[in-house]
Amino acid sequence: MARQAGRPRRELGDTPTDLFAHRLRVLTERAGMRGQADIARRANISGSTAASAIRGERLPTWDTTKAIVEACGESVPEWQNDWVTTWEKAERAGQSPPKCPLELLDAAQDPRQAPITAPVPPRVLTLEEPVPADEPHAPDEHEKESRTRQRSRLRPTLRRIGQIATAIAVVVTAGVAIRVMAEQRTQPPAPDCDAIGVAYTGVAAHRVHRQAWLDAYAAHGGRSTLGCPDPRPEQGLVHDWGPGLSQDLELNGTPARLMSIDPDTVIVVSGDFYRGYTEPHWNLAARRLGYPQAPPFPCGDARVVLLTRGEYEPGALVTTPNGRYVWFPRAAWRVYLQRGGPAGPLGRPLNDLGADIDGEIGFEHGGTIVVEAGTARFVPVTGASSVPAQHTDTDLRCH
Repeated sequence: MARQAGRPRRELGDTPTDLFAHRLRVLTERAGMRGQADIARRANISGSTAASAIRGERLPTWDTTKAIVEACGESVPEWQNDWVTTWEKAERAGQSPPKCPLELLDAAQDPRQAPITAPVPPRVLTLEEPVPADEPHAPDEHEKESRTRQRSRLRPTLRRIGQIATAIAVVVTAGVAIRVMAEQRTQPPAPDCDAIGVAYTGVAAHRVHRQAWLDAYAAHGGRSTLGCPDPRPEQGLVHDWGPGLSQDLELNGTPARLMSIDPDTVIVVSGDFYRGYTEPHWNLAARRLGYPQAPPFPCGDARVVLLTRGEYEPGALVTTPNGRYVWFPRAAWRVYLQRGGPAGPLGRPLNDLGADIDGEIGFEHGGTIVVEAGTARFVPVTGASSVPAQHTDTDLRCH
């Protein structure tokens, strides 16, 4: 999912570029790539190039696409045709796509490589077409008669070839039309403001207690505060995301989300909570962080959200002095709790770890937690004595 510094990322859109970016994201996730930094490293491209390719802001160049596809171990010719098709649609839509290499356009015009989009009836040879003479001299009467007999024998064969080719074209066209109509019939309509808690295709009914979704939506201001479901059914209806279920909302361009790991509990994620949860992990947030156990609650001078069922559970989101949420994966959360957590001598965090889940988290009253290769350690302020662990367990203590 799907469905951010500055603005929220679109996980799937209606433009050719959006759809192509979504397929790239699915491809990289299936290949086990974890975020734009991992994509950039494995495809040998820059981080900004990888980010632009999977966000769908602009169609990536063919060289970038090919590098990502090869890094994922996928078929380059299939993606080549897909890229050219997307490029043509983006060009017609005025999206200013990157320059298309001439060799790709030539390949797309080769019927052995380009997909069939609108079959063209074959050109049937007729006997009236001139046949070049093998010799520079004018044919005599015997030669003319011989060629006439040859053409007469060829006429049924040529006519039969034309009939077979036309029949094949008709069958292919009918198959494409039937497939398109079937896809249109199975696609649910765009959700409206009354679709809160309505499940997307394939979500089991027992997993969605709709009343819980309606109650959570109403308790946080409903339409006037959270807006309405995203018009894209795969995002705007209740859908699978990571270990739980999610429904994306939007109000005048501002995103929000309903999330549920337990059918009877639905958490509203909006504002700074939404941004802190989503950044910098984007559509991998649910899988890495897991799902909120409960709404944010006060702890010391901070607000805390406990997270469960993620790859790095147990973890938490804790607010900074300016209200932003910082994610603590399992190792860092354990060290933080041993030193009193948000209500202890370290105080609130000042920064997050970023998409690589390695680095340093500083604190408002001094000290740093360093996270490296899944382990964490506390480093006191230079020249100061080490802050001893306040607890031997990892219970959260608030006051």
